Amino acid sequence: MPGQHKARAPAHARVYVITCSDTRTAVTDDGGRILKSRLADQGHAIAGSAIVPDDPARIAQELERARELPLRSS
Repeated sequence: MPGQHKARAPAHARVYVITCSDTRTAVTDDGGRILKSRLADQGHAIAGSAIVPDDPARIAQELERARELPLRSS
C-alpha cells in the first residue's frame, strides 16, 4: 500500500516557513533562508515565511495566519 499512496501523492507542496526565535531577524535567519532555498530547489512553492518569538501564543497565531492563506496564488 505505501507504494500506491506515494504514487498518488503530489510531487510538490505549497509551504510556509516559520522560524521560532527570540533572536533571529530577516538578516540573521540563515536556517529559514536555507530551508526556503532547498524547498524551492526541489520545486515546492514558498507561500510565505515569518520569524516569530518563542511564544506559544504567537506561534499559534502565525500558524493560523499561514493556514488561512489561499490555496493558490493569483
